[in-house]
Amino acid sequence: PIDPRFDTVALEDGKEILVAWAAASSDIHSFKGEIFVRLSDKVTKATVSQIAELSLRKQHLDWLAQPCPGATTDDLDLFALEDLAKRLRVSVSPPASLDPGVRLVGSALPLTSRIESPAGNLVVPNRFAILLVGSQPHRFLPGAFFSLTRFRVVTRADEVFMTGDVFGPIPYLLEKVMGVLEIEAGFVTDKSQDIQSGRQNRRRYSIQALQEILVNSLAHRDYRSELSTKVSVFS
Repeated sequence: PIDPRFDTVALEDGKEILVAWAAASSDIHSFKGEIFVRLSDKVTKATVSQIAELSLRKQHLDWLAQPCPGATTDDLDLFALEDLAKRLRVSVSPPASLDPGVRLVGSALPLTSRIESPAGNLVVPNRFAILLVGSQPHRFLPGAFFSLTRFRVVTRADEVFMTGDVFGPIPYLLEKVMGVLEIEAGFVTDKSQDIQSGRQNRRRYSIQALQEILVNSLAHRDYRSELSTKVSVFS
């Protein structure tokens, strides 16, 4: 779906007009299964070649780097942003990092964009910012949360021991779910090791490997999907 914004613009004669507009996106939109294009003063159904051309033109637009429909900078958690900046040890201050085009680190996407509207220029958060430091990312990206299920035995057909959803920006999700998995990755005793070595007690699973799995599950998923990121734990 598109997310048009509406502005009231005052005219010199005291009248007001209502203007609806939509920012460019990386998606191709359809209406009742048909894709339409504007050619000169006419709107027509797009041909196969026109759809292909449209797709090529939109390829350079990163979906996560596009403005998040309906979101404003009030939907960002500035405390989470400040905490993230400290962890990354970046020199840019949290307020300055919300300037359009600014990147927290060289490879990261910018947090905000400047868009033109009939009422003037607006600074709005990109989808990436909502995921990273949004106060409620799932409001705008419905699948942006963890579903955690603990089964009593070894298959999904077994009885569920515990289930719950974890909401919040990505750093919080990682910390919260990692805390659960650290408990699940309790210690086992390996009597084959020399007691003097200190290696008799070890984790059932590598903490580093679990963290890598969680990071990859969030970093490489498609947030267009409304399905959550699922974590299943078995005995």
